[in-house]
Amino acid sequence: MAKAKLLFGAVAFVVVVGSCNNAMRDDGDAGTRAASSSSAAAQVAAAPAVAPAVERAVEAECVSRDVVYYGEDTCHPGGELVPVARVVDGNTLELGDGRVVRLLGVQVPDGDACAGPGATEFTRALVEGEQVKLHVEPGVETDEDGQFLRYVQYAESTDSDGLPMHAQDLGNEIVLNGWGKPVDDQANATYDESIARASGIAEYRAEGIYAPPCGSPKVYGDDDGNGVADWDEQVYVDTPDVNMPDGALTGGFCSRKWWC
Repeated sequence: MAKAKLLFGAVAFVVVVGSCNNAMRDDGDAGTRAASSSSAAAQVAAAPAVAPAVERAVEAECVSRDVVYYGEDTCHPGGELVPVARVVDGNTLELGDGRVVRLLGVQVPDGDACAGPGATEFTRALVEGEQVKLHVEPGVETDEDGQFLRYVQYAESTDSDGLPMHAQDLGNEIVLNGWGKPVDDQANATYDESIARASGIAEYRAEGIYAPPCGSPKVYGDDDGNGVADWDEQVYVDTPDVNMPDGALTGGFCSRKWWC
């Protein structure tokens, strides 16, 4: 009987010790897991926050507050920046997304007309393969052929950061260089006046549609339209009793100077 009690006590002691060891092991594992979790949390907290990506500017900022587009070598707020895939003719562009845009307020020679190829090449040299800025005339969308009617600006220079400044009006440049004329097609009155001024300069230069063999420029001072300045024309002067400033001619023909 005594041996049985002794054996039972020994077994009980082993069971108790084993239970304690298991409990200690579980507590140790839990502590290790807690420490690992704390360490991971600390690492996450210590990791620097990733800054959001900053969108890089692709053009110079326009600070103009103009409401009406007038297109005289200054930027205009808003607009749509698009690539020009192909120049169709002097005033028509095909964009990278397939849209076809025709310039507001400007008419150019047809492709098979005398100055047509020249007008196309002029525009191509300025904007084909480049980014341009489209501006909408309120209430105007497309022409009868479904082409989008827009004012178009291109960049001729950059700002101090090297970003393109879309400030040159394409229509104005075409007309000023003799490759187009004003046309009434829903452009605003201010823009029409700007294009008319450009045309008034171009028609006195032997360029584009005003150059042979396609045309000829006007002559300054030629009010009667005969191609000769009025002050260089020979006119008859019948003043026999009046001495001319040159002291020689008192009648007959002379150039149309102020004294004739």
